[in-house]
Amino acid sequence: MGRDTGVRLLVEHVDAYQNVAPMAASGALPHSTGYRDGKGEGSRAGASRACGTVTVLRHLLLAVASTVLALALLEVGLRATNVAVHDFAHDLEKYGSLIVWDDAGGYFRHVPEASAELGRVSVRFNSLGMRDREPRIPKPPGTFRVFCLGDSVTFGPGVPEDETFPARLRAELASVGVDVVVGAVQGWNSDQEEHFLAANIDRLAPDLVVLLYVVNDIEPTERMRLAYVPSTRWSDRAYRQLVLRSRLFEWGAFLYRGWTAHGGLAGLERMAYWQKRRDEEGPAFAPTDPGWIASRDALAQMQAAIRRRGARFAIFLHDLGSPALAPIALERLQEFGREAGVPVVDTAGFYAGRDPATLVNRPFVDPHPNAIGHALLARGVARELRDRGLVPPAGPPAAPSARNPGAGSAAEPTSTAESGPGCGPRTTARHRPARRYGGMEARACSRARRSTSPDASPQSTT
Repeated sequence: MGRDTGVRLLVEHVDAYQNVAPMAASGALPHSTGYRDGKGEGSRAGASRACGTVTVLRHLLLAVASTVLALALLEVGLRATNVAVHDFAHDLEKYGSLIVWDDAGGYFRHVPEASAELGRVSVRFNSLGMRDREPRIPKPPGTFRVFCLGDSVTFGPGVPEDETFPARLRAELASVGVDVVVGAVQGWNSDQEEHFLAANIDRLAPDLVVLLYVVNDIEPTERMRLAYVPSTRWSDRAYRQLVLRSRLFEWGAFLYRGWTAHGGLAGLERMAYWQKRRDEEGPAFAPTDPGWIASRDALAQMQAAIRRRGARFAIFLHDLGSPALAPIALERLQEFGREAGVPVVDTAGFYAGRDPATLVNRPFVDPHPNAIGHALLARGVARELRDRGLVPPAGPPAAPSARNPGAGSAAEPTSTAESGPGCGPRTTARHRPARRYGGMEARACSRARRSTSPDASPQSTT
């Protein structure tokens, strides 16, 4: 009996071994069986660790993919709902990301063909790096071209492109075949404007250059260089690109700066530095003011280049709300105009009768003209250019029609030939705005009266 039992146990042991061996070979044998394959315990431990690593990587990739998808959905949501950062200080920093230095011309310009959203409006730049439609080069034969040159006021921050002063001037003068091109960058001074004009006057071929002069045009180029020249560090370049291209990143940067108050103190320090420099140089626009001397020299170089092209030059002093420096700036500009033979016009009359606070983007925050201010500026500039004969004259008035033979006669108070713009008893809303233009209105009335006086010759009506 004992022998039979021993034989039976031996047979069961052999059978069990034969069943377990294939499992051990395939790696499926549990550690609790007590049987070992030929590779040892270390091989099974390594396989277990590898399996755990793969699992961790899978979880990590899943987390990364989920995060990217969530950020992408947030970006799409912000763009679809047009939720953007609208902050003046932030827009100034963002605008600086769009500025580059032109080594060949020696001036700042915008990145050509770039676009962005600034001050609640979209801005785009042409191949010259200017906020304007692409200029026709070469200039088409028979085209009279006006070149609007200036700084931030001409650029038009916070105003759609087709409502800026140059675009409205183009519309005002389109009937007489005038084309308008633009050269303007926020922060330009007279020196920068002269450099851009010198580099582009031959290919743009203007017949008239209209410079919108602002009292801060006497500031040194160094100030703009320190504010706008981008850092060469890759991290700063990446930051600027992300702010321009990602609505989500822009929001993150804005909130971070607001939370940490980063940049505010530095900005105040820069303002204090430049104010100290300004005070050390003496009164602005004094005959010995270095800023005015540099500006006057740049104006003289502009006039020389324009004259060589056989074109004409006109300067308009921007004066919306009578800034403290406007009277002395006008006096200096008029002195230059008399010496150089350049007409100088004060734009204060263009806004007469209007509250300046209603003509700017945000009083005390962003004093640049809003769309209404640009419209009044364009209308006033167009009238001055016509009155001074600086643009082609309008065509002859249409002859009275057979159905209305009295049109244009003395019996019609709306006749411009009789009463002129703003003359006589006109009281309709259509003609009230014209009375704001002061001296121009008086000249127009005088011409109208001469043309309708009994002693006027036939030639005086032309």
